[in-house]
Amino acid sequence: MGIVNYSWDLDGDLTFETYGKVVNWTYLNPGSYTIKLNVTDAAGLYGEDTFAIQVLDATPPVISNISNGTASNNSVSISWDSNELSNSTVRYGKYANISNMSSQSDSTFVLNHTIVLFNLTNDTKYYYMVNSSDPFGNSNNSTIYNFTTTNNTDNDSPIISNAFLDKNTSLNIGNVITVTVNVSDNIGVTRVTADDNNLTRQNATHWKGTVTADATKSVTIYAYDAAGNNNITKLTYTLYIAPYKPPSTGGGGGGGGGTSGEEFENILCSEVDRQFVGVDQEVSYSFEFDCNYVKYINLTGIASSGKIAAKVETLNHTSSLVDIPAPDIVFKNLNVWAGNMGWFSENNVKNPTIMFMVDRTWVTNNDIKLNTITFYSYNDGTANWEKMSTQKISEDSGSYYFKASLPIRGTLGPMAISGGSSSASVHFSPTIKPTITPQSTPEIVPGATPVTWTGIWKEEVPGFQVLMALFVLIVLYVTGRRWN
Repeated sequence: MGIVNYSWDLDGDLTFETYGKVVNWTYLNPGSYTIKLNVTDAAGLYGEDTFAIQVLDATPPVISNISNGTASNNSVSISWDSNELSNSTVRYGKYANISNMSSQSDSTFVLNHTIVLFNLTNDTKYYYMVNSSDPFGNSNNSTIYNFTTTNNTDNDSPIISNAFLDKNTSLNIGNVITVTVNVSDNIGVTRVTADDNNLTRQNATHWKGTVTADATKSVTIYAYDAAGNNNITKLTYTLYIAPYKPPSTGGGGGGGGGTSGEEFENILCSEVDRQFVGVDQEVSYSFEFDCNYVKYINLTGIASSGKIAAKVETLNHTSSLVDIPAPDIVFKNLNVWAGNMGWFSENNVKNPTIMFMVDRTWVTNNDIKLNTITFYSYNDGTANWEKMSTQKISEDSGSYYFKASLPIRGTLGPMAISGGSSSASVHFSPTIKPTITPQSTPEIVPGATPVTWTGIWKEEVPGFQVLMALFVLIVLYVTGRRWN
């Protein structure tokens, strides 16, 4: 059965830009692009393949605004701009001969470039040129400039200003924190660290990097200049501490995230997020653990419920709270909870959804058909697994991402992510000429099935033949009398 449709996603935005067996496309910007081809046959079976291309840039960066700051006895700052992201190199020496020059470089791709030269000789004229190369290897050099060092010793420390963390309250140990620092100096800043991690220069004064939250609840920032002068500042954050809760005496509302009843040995990992739920408030629970394949639970509040916990338990096997496994080939078994028993009801929430991810390797190794991947919820009332409305929303090199609805029936409980094995496959040659292997269709062969015709001599009618014989004799007798 032949292929009837070729659909092409040419820029990785999950939408098809063009259709046809052979297509032409012009890319306006250089870079790496992932191309996806989807083919469909007349029976509606489909298959997909992806491959990466590199659109090259052949134009070198344009360098402008080259300047040097005031030199000290042994250091100076060189700055310039480029019209595209590119790295930074300064070649310098006591003679205007490029082959005899030393160099100082920064591999970070930026638009505003700064290189601080140090360990220079005092009261000496230096020649320099700047160079920037873009990620595709296109390189451009400036003309040669010069500066002269002085006899003045730099004793001024860098000035740290506007240092902040992207998040600083209710963190968990292990959370990644982004640190942003602005640092200035009379000559030039050579290095900035946060908890001994080197930050990356974004321009002449802006530095950025990450640290990991720990029990110290603080980030120590150091800034250094070429003369060895330094400055220090410290930022703090708070860790999340679960409030004390007396044993529950029943009722609905807050809570969640306590003991679920699952067998301890079956829990691979457990993660809790707490959010305030108010009237008509869009609420998003976020999960970060690598072992947790649920990334978000989103809902809209109906009532003012206060701070409500949502908890995801990733399990080793089928939940011990159910008697039957989920359908198809299971990727992950889960328990999902939100609030106390009975809270997850139509009185408190609406439009709940869950976003989860599935490993590409599991899909490939188990020959899973993408459109069969489904989120299941176990219904205690019917003692059955219920299929939730599930749709694929995105993908990357390692995972597929899906969104599914969640049932509103007072509580959540055991869940599962599963999929069915593909019943048809698409094979792609290196030239992207797919061949569909159709499902086999049963062949109907005429057989020797008897067909019964019911006639007047059918034996099943008792005495019929005798009556007919008497009728024939009567007719002959009457005909004979007439002749006589």
